[in-house]
Amino acid sequence: MTKRQKQYKENKGAKVGATILCPVCGETFIKKQYSQAFCCTHCKDVYWNAKKDRHHTGYYEEYDSKHKERMIRRKVYGANRVVSICGELTPRQNDEIFAKLLEDKINAEIYEADD
Repeated sequence: MTKRQKQYKENKGAKVGATILCPVCGETFIKKQYSQAFCCTHCKDVYWNAKKDRHHTGYYEEYDSKHKERMIRRKVYGANRVVSICGELTPRQNDEIFAKLLEDKINAEIYEADD
């Protein structure tokens, strides 16, 4: 956890009326609302725009390494966004089709590539 993140959490937990430190610019200010964590909108925007999200390079690779079934679906269907395996299916149908995919040759190739 970075210094900014620690300060942000500390600010979120502080009571209204407490003097807190802005995690971005370091300015001290009095907390006016229970949800306030930054001294101004500019600092809030700087903080949240600096955080990694799914638009950064390598997001899908990181996500796939933690969720093997999603990686398989992406390989099979060639999509970056997988909503469902085969369109509008019930969860049970979706699970049955996915179980079949796990038995396929594609699954073996993907897991061999990881090793």
